[in-house]
Amino acid sequence: MRGTIYFRILVLGLVCQSSALHCWGQSSTLSLSKLVQSQLEQSASQAAKRIQEAKIVLNRPGVVVLDFVNLDDNKRSKLGVALADRFSDALESYASNFKVVPRSTLQDFLRDCWLDSEETHNQEVAKWLGDQLHAIGVIQGSIQLLSDGQVKLLVRVIGLGPVRVTESRLAASPDFRDLFEKVAPAIIPEPQKADEESGIYKLGDRGVVMPDGVCIYCPNPSYNNPARAAKYQGSVRLSAILGIDGRLTAIRVVKYAPFGLTDLAIESVRTWQMKPCEKDGKPVAARVPIEIVWRLL
Repeated sequence: MRGTIYFRILVLGLVCQSSALHCWGQSSTLSLSKLVQSQLEQSASQAAKRIQEAKIVLNRPGVVVLDFVNLDDNKRSKLGVALADRFSDALESYASNFKVVPRSTLQDFLRDCWLDSEETHNQEVAKWLGDQLHAIGVIQGSIQLLSDGQVKLLVRVIGLGPVRVTESRLAASPDFRDLFEKVAPAIIPEPQKADEESGIYKLGDRGVVMPDGVCIYCPNPSYNNPARAAKYQGSVRLSAILGIDGRLTAIRVVKYAPFGLTDLAIESVRTWQMKPCEKDGKPVAARVPIEIVWRLL
């Protein structure tokens, strides 16, 4: 299986204006019966035992709980996010020789790096994520709403030897179906306050356009071995000033990618030679958004 990379200049700015990210956890909307809470705590207890049996690195004793995803399509539902919140709290109560990375810390990291839920469901990406959060173990969970209203919960601990999946059943609850069918808010970055850049236009400003055949020399970065081994697919989004000399400078990262692909993308973009943007037929310096996408064929 080989990889292919393509890039595109995005016509509109990539800074998101949504505030949906503030709705990260949904625990306040989920009411658990004593039975369901007990079942969830039992699952957390099994995970804690698995972690405690492993040889924890003393200077990295953290464990991070990712959002639980729907088993059929790996999407994040409000139920999966809420159960992951509750599971993380329960796991903390069973921790002895390890500690649980706060879910808010995970939220901040995913917001800053803008990693998609589909990306973090990849086991190798999950390991990389654990490294970035100085955690030695990562917990992934999948949920399935059964026909009788119960929830099947599959939990696996990654990074502590062979991966073993534990299965639990959560008794039917009135809230489950409604929250299972609701998609959790997307993990997207906070709106960025862009500093004024003297003499620099933005693509999309009145009269500022990009010429056809903008690329003169735009080599793509290649997959590196860690990304290839993980069968990673995703993207890096950048913002850069395209000068009248056709070079890209003042590069900012809008969306990261794991395994060092962000750095590879930046190194590649710095070598690009392009046609400058134009305003009223004259070349001008303008800040433009760029997306580089990795896909497997």
